[in-house]
Amino acid sequence: MVKIVNIDDSDDYCTIDVVLSTLIPDTPTINGPTTGKPSKMYHFTFKSADPDEDDLYYYIDWDDDNIEEWIGPYSSNKEIMVNHTWSEKGDYTLRAKVRDVYGIESNWGELSITIPRFKAVYSSWFYWILDSFPMLERLMTLIRVI
Repeated sequence: MVKIVNIDDSDDYCTIDVVLSTLIPDTPTINGPTTGKPSKMYHFTFKSADPDEDDLYYYIDWDDDNIEEWIGPYSSNKEIMVNHTWSEKGDYTLRAKVRDVYGIESNWGELSITIPRFKAVYSSWFYWILDSFPMLERLMTLIRVI
């Protein structure tokens, strides 16, 4: 890909600065929880590297009609954190890609997330226990009690 970054024709001659780049940024990695509750904020980290060490912009599709459009710039290979809250139960596929400062885009990175419906038979004290002891909720989810 050839990109003209500067044209100076102020003198009797013209100079053109050109950047030649064919290296695609790495597919971003996404880390964070894969299950959760509606209306609770979750933290996700995103990381990608550009072979040319160009700064990167992130495009994040939360799969619930919310999108982070080209946030940045961030340094290549720097981990960033972005928070999100899903308002409804369901299965979601969080997707992210990056583009460098010259507009070259990566492939999509993905992470599947389930926001399950909790059974209504539990009383408020049960929710208090789950909120107070998040490891208990994880354990119960693993053994499929919830």
